[in-house]
Amino acid sequence: MNESPLNHDQNLEKADRLAYLIFGHVRNTLTPQERDELDDWITESDENLELFEKLTDEDNIEMGIQDYLQKEKLKEQSLIGVQDRIKNEKKYSVWPWVVAVSLLLAVASFYLFRQPKNNHVENTTVENTNSKDIAPGQNKAVLTLSNGRTIILDSSKATSLAKEEEVNISQNNGQLLYSGKNIELKMNEISTPRGGQYNVILTDGTKVWLNAESSLKFPASFTDNIREVEVSGEAYFEVAKDVAKPFIVSINARTGKNQKVTVLGTHFNINAYEDESSTYVTLLEGSVKLDNGSTSKILTPGEQAVSTTGIEIRRGDVNEAVAWKEGKFLFHDATIQSIGEQIKRWYDIDVQYEQKGQKLFNTEVSRNVPLSKLLNGLEGTGQIEFKFENKKLIIK
Repeated sequence: MNESPLNHDQNLEKADRLAYLIFGHVRNTLTPQERDELDDWITESDENLELFEKLTDEDNIEMGIQDYLQKEKLKEQSLIGVQDRIKNEKKYSVWPWVVAVSLLLAVASFYLFRQPKNNHVENTTVENTNSKDIAPGQNKAVLTLSNGRTIILDSSKATSLAKEEEVNISQNNGQLLYSGKNIELKMNEISTPRGGQYNVILTDGTKVWLNAESSLKFPASFTDNIREVEVSGEAYFEVAKDVAKPFIVSINARTGKNQKVTVLGTHFNINAYEDESSTYVTLLEGSVKLDNGSTSKILTPGEQAVSTTGIEIRRGDVNEAVAWKEGKFLFHDATIQSIGEQIKRWYDIDVQYEQKGQKLFNTEVSRNVPLSKLLNGLEGTGQIEFKFENKKLIIK
C-alpha cells in the first residue's frame, strides 16, 4: 500500500519535531513543556521507548555521526577531528547540526518506512517475534512527581531531572538520587514496567531496589518523626538507621489488608505482587515487625514471613529471595508456576500453562541472558517443554 503525500508530509513533520526534542534531551536544553511532550511520546508504546533509548545511546550517536560524515564524503582529516571531539565533548556541543541530522534521519525512517498492520512486512515481524531469543530486562522506570509530571528513567549517565522545592532529583546509570530537604510533604512515585528494574536513594540515605512490575510511593523528603513509604510488587530495602525516626513500609497485599513493616535500620526483601496469593518478607539483617492489622510478628535475620490471611514465620532462603537484586535467577525447589511468573515479568511476555504440574526445579541462571538460554537449561532436565507463539510462552 502506497502512502499518500499528506500522510508522508505529516510523518516527516512529526519526525522533525521528535528529532528536535530528542536532540534537546541529549544537549539538556529542553524547556519543562518540551520535556513533558517528549515524555508523553516515549510512554505511548514500548516501540517509542526502544527507539528513544537507541537514539540517546552515546555509542549509537557516535556511530550515526560517523555514518553521516562518510555518506557526505567529507575529508578524512575532518572525520578524525570529529571523532576526537566526540570523545572529549560528552554533551555533543561540537557540530550539533550533524547530530541533529543523524537523529532526524533515524526518526524519519521510523515513521516513514514502518508498514501498516495488515501487510506482508508486519507478518514477517510477527514471525520473528516467535523466536525464544527475547532480550532480558534493563534499567527503566517512570517517575511521577507531586504535580503529576512524569519522567522517563533509564541508564543514562549523571543527569539532573527536576526539583521538589529544595530537593534535587537526578539519575545516574540506573539509579535515582534524592538530596536536600523540604518543609512540605511532596509525594513521588517510581514505577517499573515488565522488563524493567531501578534503584532509588531517598533523602535519608535509605536505598531501595525495585524489581520488574513494581512501584514505590515515597516523600521527596521526610518531614516528620516517621519515615513512611508504600510498596507493591517486589523491593529490596537497605534502611538508613535513625532511632528517632522509625521506617515504615506499607504493603498493599492482594487480600486487601494493608500490612506494615516497621524497622529502625535493616536489610530486607518484600515480595508483594498483587496477582499472587501471598506476601513474603525476608529479613537479611537487623529486626523488623510485620503487622497486618490483627496480628503482628517479629522477624530475626534469616527468617521469612508468609502472609495470606494470617502471618506464618519460617526459615527463609535468603539467597533465593534477593537473587534478582544480584542479577540472577536462583530457583530452589521452585514450581514451574513460580518460575513462569518471574519469566513473565523480566522478559515482558505472556505465559500460558497447558498443565500445572507439581515438579520442582533447581537451577541458577544470570538475568542478563536471552530467554532462550534460560529455557534451554530448564528443558535440559527432560521434565518440561516450551512452545513460543506471538510473544506468548506456552509451558507443557
